[in-house]
Amino acid sequence: MSQNKKPRKKKYAFKGVKHPSANNKKALEQFNTQIIQLYQQGKVQEALTLSQQALEQFPNDLNLLKNVSGFAYKLDQFQLSKKYTLDSIKIDPNNAKLYSNLAVLFKEEKDFNQATKYYQKALKLDSNNIGIYCNLANLLKEQKQLDKAKQHYQKVLSINPKHENAYYNLAIIFYEQKQLDKAKQHYQKVLSINPKCNTPKKPNHSKVENSIIK
Repeated sequence: MSQNKKPRKKKYAFKGVKHPSANNKKALEQFNTQIIQLYQQGKVQEALTLSQQALEQFPNDLNLLKNVSGFAYKLDQFQLSKKYTLDSIKIDPNNAKLYSNLAVLFKEEKDFNQATKYYQKALKLDSNNIGIYCNLANLLKEQKQLDKAKQHYQKVLSINPKHENAYYNLAIIFYEQKQLDKAKQHYQKVLSINPKCNTPKKPNHSKVENSIIK
């Protein structure tokens, strides 16, 4: 009797690379070209699938790992994105951006302790990265850890004394801590940097701002 064979899982069809070799630079370039084309066409799932296929041949290619993580994130596949980010960290353990990305993923999953931990790891590797300081400060502020958030916004200002958002968030924190004089001082700094005050506002901030500038 003949046995039924399981159907083979179809792979995404791509041009020009029939049997890519792990040491074939041209094959990798062809993969990357098609991945970029798919992404630019808005075919994120297809770009993710092809990137995963490419990783079977080039498992240690950092650019592919970052792409897969990014595509998975865009598709709200946070666990998958986290897996590939962790794989990237194994290859490049001193990359602050990777730890920051991992923190973002934990934040998406509402694991705020892990998010804080990885933002802090990122800052150990890049102690002057304003973006990471702001992200960590924003996270702490959302968690009502206002004193810690304040320290990180102040660190931002020590690096860039004209950082509008840092002054704005400090004004909000001082207002919430009922330190109205300091809140006004920091809000005036915002206005001196940007008289139009184009800082994005949450719905409840207009009332706060009105109270500050009275």
